[in-house]
Amino acid sequence: MQFLFHRESALFLSTPVENLFLLEYMPQAPEGYVKAYLYGLALCYCRALPGEDIAAALQMSGQELAEAFLYWQAKGFLSVISSEPLIVEYKNIKHAHVEGASDSAAVTRRYQNLLADMQAVLGARMLTGPELSKVYDWLEVFGFAEDAVLLLVRHCVKQRGERVSVKYMDAVARAWADEGVLTAEAAEEYLSQYDELNGGAQRLLKRWRVGRRPTEDELALYRLWTNDWGFDEAAIFAACAEMTGTSKPSFKYLNAILDSWRTGGTLTAQDADARMRARAAVTELARLAFSRAGLKRAPTGDQIDQIERWHTAFHMDAELILFAADCAVNASSPFLKMRKLISQWHEEGIATLEAARESVSQPKRGADGSVPRALDYPQRKYSAEELENMGINLLDGE
Repeated sequence: MQFLFHRESALFLSTPVENLFLLEYMPQAPEGYVKAYLYGLALCYCRALPGEDIAAALQMSGQELAEAFLYWQAKGFLSVISSEPLIVEYKNIKHAHVEGASDSAAVTRRYQNLLADMQAVLGARMLTGPELSKVYDWLEVFGFAEDAVLLLVRHCVKQRGERVSVKYMDAVARAWADEGVLTAEAAEEYLSQYDELNGGAQRLLKRWRVGRRPTEDELALYRLWTNDWGFDEAAIFAACAEMTGTSKPSFKYLNAILDSWRTGGTLTAQDADARMRARAAVTELARLAFSRAGLKRAPTGDQIDQIERWHTAFHMDAELILFAADCAVNASSPFLKMRKLISQWHEEGIATLEAARESVSQPKRGADGSVPRALDYPQRKYSAEELENMGINLLDGE
């Protein structure tokens, strides 16, 4: 069942207001705050009055209304239970006046200036009692300075807008506390670094044509690359070239690339350029070796890596690797034959073309005295000029 007055009847009813309020609190209240308090009080007594949009009815902005209720909440006269929808619980002002209000109201009064500054940042976003308790924890449990809290709130609003949840702000506050960011000075330095990281991460997403903000996890990776591993932005962007073959570049993929670069000592754009030129040279050498061995396909990434190891770890120059390809041209598995020859030469300490020719010029003959077909190949010698023209001269002298 429901019982209520008709609106016209409700207009002629009365809303009781204590003289205590009128004489002690009303004269000191900022302009408009009394109007908000009385209108809300009237709605408590008569649901027939319009209350859907109090700000419009009072010709106040949402922010002005939020500041008014925050003010009376600090006095202990009411509590904001919910901001959407707006639910305000009025209390007996006698208890607040005589007994000094509740502990939460006393804390609210203590930080009234900070809360007013926060409300200016949040606009019409009204903080409830439980949400204010989170803010008080930042101040009294975590040890935040008031000006640091204000910087935190501004940062969160910048990231998520005025409707940002206190749950999100509380997570940020805990992260700041873990890193010792408790003062305004520390917060300003932290935010400066954050903006730099966010800008770099945002530019990466833009490069990949991803129209969103970087996530906290992505920012953490970017911070790892720059702060812990020592990469500059130019090197990070240069590493993106290694993701050309994927349709979905990602921070996770890029992290794996940069981790391998870090292990190899590649930290700057100049290092990256030298690395990629060397890689391009090895790739070209692998392509030529496959062609000389009679293979009609392109080498895989693993095969290119193996050829690179032959050059760097076994100290086999390009001419020697191409000679191994010539030797493998008639084999059933040319690349396997190349690998066996290179391994054999490495074990025997052979590192020159002349020594390799000498090694294969005296092959073990079969029972019939014939030379195995795999070694019956047309030998070819490459001049330095030919190797340079093939685009693999970058491997020389490494």
